[in-house]
Amino acid sequence: PQKKRIQLLKIIRTDIDVRVPTQSEMLFGGSAFFAFKKPTDVVVDDNNNIFVSDSFKGTIYKLNFITGTVKTFGPIGKWKEPKALAIDSKNDLLGIIDRTQAFVYSLSLGKPIITFSGVKFIKPAGIAFDSNNKLIYVSDIRSNTIHQFDYTGKLLRSFNGRERRGGGLYFPGDITVDKNGLLYVVDIMNWRIQVFDKEGAYVREFGSHGNGPSQFGRPKGIAVSRDGVAIVSDADFNRVTLFNSTGTSLLLWGTHGSNPGQVLNPYGVFVDQDNKIYLVDQSNRRLYVLQLYTDEYYDREFEKEVISTPTSENPEDPNAPAPTVGGQ
Repeated sequence: PQKKRIQLLKIIRTDIDVRVPTQSEMLFGGSAFFAFKKPTDVVVDDNNNIFVSDSFKGTIYKLNFITGTVKTFGPIGKWKEPKALAIDSKNDLLGIIDRTQAFVYSLSLGKPIITFSGVKFIKPAGIAFDSNNKLIYVSDIRSNTIHQFDYTGKLLRSFNGRERRGGGLYFPGDITVDKNGLLYVVDIMNWRIQVFDKEGAYVREFGSHGNGPSQFGRPKGIAVSRDGVAIVSDADFNRVTLFNSTGTSLLLWGTHGSNPGQVLNPYGVFVDQDNKIYLVDQSNRRLYVLQLYTDEYYDREFEKEVISTPTSENPEDPNAPAPTVGGQ
């Protein structure tokens, strides 16, 4: 049989799907004290805290399955219309796009830590961190521009242009940075994903307009896994498409509807270091948690299994055959 590639782990609608129920709730049933109204984006830090922006409620929720806790990042209603999020756990940073402003907050302190200078945003749509090079990117959907800042908030460069050829941007939306420091941009009205290096130079693109496996109707969110798999949500076709590093489509997931495995207006998407995909199913007012299984994931799990299972009853035996790794 073929290897499984995506597995549904959990669907979150309310706090009851996250926290441990009280004794009273177990006996008499519980009632949720929060439910998503218009979830928009999602990110996850290294401590398994899940941050979900709700643009209708003006709130950023902070959920944790391990501790079973449900909190908010800042007071309920603190934000005007929180949309895009970005996270850099290594440097304790949370990026937030709120209506016409872009903010960078300290995760631990819960207050602004970086102020942007050198540009006035018109309508920011996406934010991303390059933690290795200490760069921050903000896309502005109205000016068709990507702005690059350092970690002091100083503007380093901007690149733009309303064109359909490579490098031009027409309504740039969500953005993300992969482990190699390449910037992926959802070029919405060009119906494609564009990739740039940290100097702002065009690298490649993939996708076109249509309903085929490598095409988009209304691309929304993007994330890139540690194995280089790009995951793009499409609000028109109610699905996500997985691409390899060269832009070849690998898999389509999701259909129109409200049952498990179906989505309505999928929006933000994030993939953590354990290859878990978090997908905002906006019009169904819920969050999917999925497991992504790549070939590299299987190799890592196989390596763990081999190392933890000695090939001899005496692991100290010098004559015991060496464990194999990666199927070799």
